[in-house]
Amino acid sequence: MRQTTGNVNQTFASGQSNAVNVNGNINYSVLMGFENARLGALTVRTCNQAIIIGPYRALYNSTGTLNLAIALGDQAGINTTYNTPALFGKDAQPGANLQVVLGSSYYTGGVVVDGKNFGINYKSTFNAAGDKVMVHAEGTAPDDNIADAFQVWVADRGGTGGKAGWHWRAEDGTLFCWSDYSGIGTQTPTFTKAGGAWSSRLMVEGATDSASHEDITMRRQHDTYFPRSSYLRARAGGTAVADDDYLGICLFRGHDGTDFNDAAGFAARIDGAVAANTVPTELIFYTTETNAATERMKIAPDGTVILINSIEVGAAQAYYLGDKATNGSWRIIRDGDDLSFERREAGAWVSKGVMSA
Repeated sequence: MRQTTGNVNQTFASGQSNAVNVNGNINYSVLMGFENARLGALTVRTCNQAIIIGPYRALYNSTGTLNLAIALGDQAGINTTYNTPALFGKDAQPGANLQVVLGSSYYTGGVVVDGKNFGINYKSTFNAAGDKVMVHAEGTAPDDNIADAFQVWVADRGGTGGKAGWHWRAEDGTLFCWSDYSGIGTQTPTFTKAGGAWSSRLMVEGATDSASHEDITMRRQHDTYFPRSSYLRARAGGTAVADDDYLGICLFRGHDGTDFNDAAGFAARIDGAVAANTVPTELIFYTTETNAATERMKIAPDGTVILINSIEVGAAQAYYLGDKATNGSWRIIRDGDDLSFERREAGAWVSKGVMSA
């Protein structure tokens, strides 16, 4: 020890220049290595029951209380007052009431734990408002899978600055991304449509081609309740929707060799005046013949079916008006080259007129 003023009692010291320039108390401590507790001309005050191990400045310029501490490495404590910390690694700079620092957090990252929060590769103290927060700084993506391991890191989503989010890589190489736009099976939840780039809030990309695999499955085992999903729509500020507002749309898109194009779909659209507990809505069905999805059929709020184009009844050769098993229903049926109008009576179809070829 050298240039020591004050108490450094009941201390085990080993190596060169331990407790350098101390003006205060370092009690019940063990100092080992090259220039531990290098404090310049500043006052320690107290550094009670601490174990300080490693080369050069393990408690550098400590100006306040550091009690019940363990400091391992280079510059583990710098110009800060803390209680009951444990500092491990190079250049560890904690915040107030630090509990644990692992690694080189002051300059390039490590693991930082204070009384409330947890940081990985974090550079400084936590936000004052943070409570029970885990902070994970940006890193570099791995370039390969690791056997029996699941890798996690933070990076900008799709390389877009300011969009840092969690990324995962499973043992089989399946990728995940959780950011402003998220992906399951992909870390770039984007696609091109009609020559432009589109982003998806949540994209599921299948990594395995198999007829027995599904991308999304909902399951519930209950005697009363069943799987369900919802599309929720309100206007800005949580205000009521209005006539002609779309509540949601489901689109099927196909790739033409260059980008994705609308092919078919269905949508729900307000059709009428919205009032308390009344949201009149029509269901619209679309198909595409050339390059644009076109309305083909609508089911009105009152249940009326509106067909935009012609009707083909197919192999059944019949068109039913009403339940075909209920008396009083009608059907138009092709009988050879003739067209017959029939009504169901007493469980049988009775001809009411025939149009001959």
